[in-house]
Amino acid sequence: MGAVQPVAVLLGTRPSNRPPDPVRTARQVTQVTLPSYGDESSAVTMNATVPGSGLHTSQGLAVVRCESIVVRVVISDDNGSTVDLDALNAFTRTVTARAQQALDNTTPTAAVEL
Repeated sequence: MGAVQPVAVLLGTRPSNRPPDPVRTARQVTQVTLPSYGDESSAVTMNATVPGSGLHTSQGLAVVRCESIVVRVVISDDNGSTVDLDALNAFTRTVTARAQQALDNTTPTAAVEL
């Protein structure tokens, strides 16, 4: 069996029929450290400010692979705060546990605890 390749996190992509969003130009993407989940996992935060309005939006994104299941978890905050990494961690942990339960054909027991 060949070497396992890391999960790719694609950021800043959009459907080809959708024009670029000229409003959200001030973006910052940062790799974040969460505990290791599943077979592979990666997480980032994205922060954007809408020029002229002062509106600040923040997202935390995690991608996890559990055997043949790949999940993406997104937490958003459009109220001017930075995304809650504890919430991203809790949801990522729960979704990963639920994916593993599905793979093991066991009764779902995973629940988010914030």
